[in-house]
Amino acid sequence: MSQAYRPVDEQMLLELRALRRDVQALQRAGAGQASMQSVASGSTSITATGPPGTTITGPSVTIVRPGRYLLIATFDFSASATGWTAISGAHLKNGAEVTPNERGVLRDTGVAVVQSTHPVISIQNLVAGDVMTLGAWKSAAGGTITTTSNTQLFVVRMGPT
Repeated sequence: MSQAYRPVDEQMLLELRALRRDVQALQRAGAGQASMQSVASGSTSITATGPPGTTITGPSVTIVRPGRYLLIATFDFSASATGWTAISGAHLKNGAEVTPNERGVLRDTGVAVVQSTHPVISIQNLVAGDVMTLGAWKSAAGGTITTTSNTQLFVVRMGPT
C-alpha cells in the first residue's frame, strides 16, 4: 500500500469547495448521472494504532446504485499531547481501507496542541450495499487525538462502471 502525504493549503480547500458546488449545480440541473451524498461527523477519539483504525462516528453512506464513485474526505485532526508520531485517515469500504488508497497524514512535530485538516480523494467502483465510512489511526500509542465536526465524507456517483 502506498502512503501519500500532501500538506493542505488554502487553495486545495477552495478547490474541494468548488467541486462540491459544481456537483450540486449538476444535481439541480438534472444533468448526467451525478448524484451526491454528504455526511458530517461528530468528534471521535482515535485510539487504534493501525489500519483500518477507529471508525469515525457519523460519516457513513450505504451505496444504493452500483457505479463509479468519487470519494472525498476531509479529516480535521486535533492533538492535545505529543508522542503519537503520526495520525492517518483513509476511506473505508465495508470496514477495510480502500485500494488503491491515499491517506491524510499529520505528523507529530512535538507541539503540544495542533489542529490540521487533510483531504483524501479516491475513485472507486462500488456495488449496492457497500458501506463507505472513514477510519483513522495513530502510529504510536501516545497523545490524545480526536477528529472534529469538520471531518466530512462526500460520495459522488459519476456514472456506471
